Amino acid sequence: MKKTGFYIIKDKFFEDMPDPYLKGNKAGNRPHYYCLEDTSTGIYWMIPLSSRIDKYRRIMEKKEKNGKSCDILHIVKLDDSRESAFLIQDMFPITEEYIEREYTIAGNHLMLTSEHTAREIEQKARKVMGMLKRGVKFMPTQPDVMTILEKQYMDTTKRKGTISVTITYICWGLLTVFWNLLAEVNSAYVLAQRVVWSMIFMFGHLTVTGRMGDIRKIFHDKKTVFCCMVSGVLVCINWGVYIFAINSGHVLDASLGYFLEPIFVTGIGVFFFHERMSRLEQMTALFSLIGVGYLIGVYRMVPVMAMVIGLSFAFYGAVKKSVHLDAGLSLFAETLFVTPIALLFCIYSEMNGHGSLGVFHGMQFLLFPIAGVITSVPLLLFNRGVRMIPYYLTGILMYVNPTIQFLMGLFYFHEPLEVHRLIAFCFIWVGVGFTVWHNVKEMKK
Repeated sequence: MKKTGFYIIKDKFFEDMPDPYLKGNKAGNRPHYYCLEDTSTGIYWMIPLSSRIDKYRRIMEKKEKNGKSCDILHIVKLDDSRESAFLIQDMFPITEEYIEREYTIAGNHLMLTSEHTAREIEQKARKVMGMLKRGVKFMPTQPDVMTILEKQYMDTTKRKGTISVTITYICWGLLTVFWNLLAEVNSAYVLAQRVVWSMIFMFGHLTVTGRMGDIRKIFHDKKTVFCCMVSGVLVCINWGVYIFAINSGHVLDASLGYFLEPIFVTGIGVFFFHERMSRLEQMTALFSLIGVGYLIGVYRMVPVMAMVIGLSFAFYGAVKKSVHLDAGLSLFAETLFVTPIALLFCIYSEMNGHGSLGVFHGMQFLLFPIAGVITSVPLLLFNRGVRMIPYYLTGILMYVNPTIQFLMGLFYFHEPLEVHRLIAFCFIWVGVGFTVWHNVKEMKK
């Protein structure tokens, strides 16, 4: 959208925002003026126009005669040589999806070309917006702008949150390919490099965003320090076993671990936080346990890697509940506390010929800093997005990651899918189906 442009708004907007006082399309041909954008939300503010010049000029003259400025209206001759009244008092927020088309005259998009006039209207609009947000009503027939704004904001926020979380899960699923590029190096060494470079990236992120002073919050109390240390250890266990699984030909086991992780989260919620399970959540847990039990019965062994991956991430999330830091600080703290150990391990590995020297050459060494970036960025996206969407939606989206991993294991890494393992997965997928069904029901409420 072009600022200072005139647009026709879709009828759907007025259907979705059923406010009787909104100045609608006027037989599909009322232009609305785009005056400003809230860049933090992606919401645009539009001003309806009217051709009833005499009516609004009398209102303006009356206010000015009483020594008052008239910020709620503005009359100006447009480029089509006709005067129009800008009904600033009736301005409202909108998102771009509701824009039908540009308002054109003789095939040309009508624009407000006078910078001085545009600046005047924007100044008035900002004053009016401030008053509207304070609950000021200019007249009985004024649209309920704050209700419209809240709905627009919620819809926009939910959409952005959904995109952020979905991108995160897709990245986590596809990153199996990246970790496999490091298969020539010991998995523990890769983990150590991942920790170090993640810490470096987060340090740079805090520096660039001007938040270095916030690092003091990490050391504000002993509980925060302890929880960050524990979460750092848990996430390292998760990362380490996951990398080992990928590089040792057990991508399907990694996928199984993340399919089971929501079940472990539910169990931790019940036993440690005294949360109650719904009937469908109980069914999910039951079928998932049947699937794992079947594998144990057939192979006479516990799927250790899958269990460790699922449990470590579940407990990681539980510990994070007690860390009252934002995503950036929290991730920096976790990696900071384990970085000394990781550095010592890297040095020890290189001294004993178990590192990357002599194995990697040239540009291959760039894989380690990249590992820090692709670890940190998805986590930042996830933490940003998960706060914008309801829990039920998170419950649906969380299965994107293991599903991609499962498909990658089959079709990219060509891992064999034995009959017994397929049966176990089927039980778990039935359980997942109950969870998705439950969350879809919640979404429709």
